[in-house]
Amino acid sequence: MVIHTKKISTSEDVDLLDLKLINWNDIENYFLDYWNNVENCKKFTVIRKGLTRRKPKSISSERWLISLDVITTGIVLEVWENNKTAIDWLKEYWIFHDSLTSNNESSLEQLIKDFVHDETNRLEKLNKLLDDESIPIVINAEKFKRTIDYWKSKGLIDTDCNLKTTKEIMNNLEYKLTKQGWLKQ
Repeated sequence: MVIHTKKISTSEDVDLLDLKLINWNDIENYFLDYWNNVENCKKFTVIRKGLTRRKPKSISSERWLISLDVITTGIVLEVWENNKTAIDWLKEYWIFHDSLTSNNESSLEQLIKDFVHDETNRLEKLNKLLDDESIPIVINAEKFKRTIDYWKSKGLIDTDCNLKTTKEIMNNLEYKLTKQGWLKQ
């Protein structure tokens, strides 16, 4: 799920999603205290049951199922003041989500494009560091396969993804599989 955030400007190149920067002390205690409170659990159950009965027509069943626990938790934690506000936010979220994914690319295509971009940038930077072009821009086929297997294991792509499909995508990106790896044509 994508959460709307604001960009911040920093004078340093900082990884804002670095989990090591978050203070995780006592989070387990807060979590257990909250969910071991019978009143909080009752409130969650009542709100979820009410939401389950009132699926908005503008949100598909699949999206509603994905989102139900998120907005229920948000209402219980008073992120939203009521069901209507939460559902309105959810409708806006799915419109935003659709605007990001409207290019009709499959998740596999987008992941491969991102992987190829990252790998070629890494190799180009290495060449600049060495101050020559001695390292060919070839994507390691074994690393590529391991990455696809990882995506499958995490559920990011269909498990029936095969070599023919990946070759077709790579060919569209103007890469050809050679003995050295994936080479730009």
